[in-house]
Amino acid sequence: MKLMWVPARVNVDFKPLLKKIKISEKGKIGLVAALQHVAQLPDIQKHVPDSIIVGQILGCNFEKALKVKDKVSSFLYIGSGPFHPIGLAYETKMPVYVANPSTNEFSRIDEKEVIAYEKRKRGLLLKYLHANKVGMIVSVKPHQQKWAECFRWKKVIEAQGKEVFVFITNTLDKGSLENFSDIEIWVNTACPRIEDNEMINIREVIELSKQK
Repeated sequence: MKLMWVPARVNVDFKPLLKKIKISEKGKIGLVAALQHVAQLPDIQKHVPDSIIVGQILGCNFEKALKVKDKVSSFLYIGSGPFHPIGLAYETKMPVYVANPSTNEFSRIDEKEVIAYEKRKRGLLLKYLHANKVGMIVSVKPHQQKWAECFRWKKVIEAQGKEVFVFITNTLDKGSLENFSDIEIWVNTACPRIEDNEMINIREVIELSKQK
């Protein structure tokens, strides 16, 4: 079956929202956005003094922001939802502001949110370190398929002294993982937005293996 990719951009009047922007930190501001708002960044830059365009960020990829973190004092995220900006604040350890076109609200990511996010990550990593039976989730969705890497990752986990069970799935319903009570913790190889109280992302597992 052929696939057709159609760019979907949001046509929003940002001017009322931009009037609410107040950045406390002195220095340059890095402008980042969700995909649907990237095209508007040049126009937004005209209304945000001393800013530079960084580009798109994802919950699993903050490379563009990390490359410029030494050149800016803060980041301004254009988009909705806390997932991306909290991740950005966690990865860069810098102030992150949010301009939400959906609600027309401007806010700053609270440090308490970042600390809570970090504590949760640490707790899951600790649970992973003590786990013996690990479930590795592999998605069949386009652009999330990791067939080439999954068996290499399986060996990485096994090298840490754990028994690994690979689960191939298209969707994860809330609570569906509870059917496998023997699994002590889950490792997600698909989109990191898929989060559960008993799940860590493969990136954290790889980073652990490098530390040894």
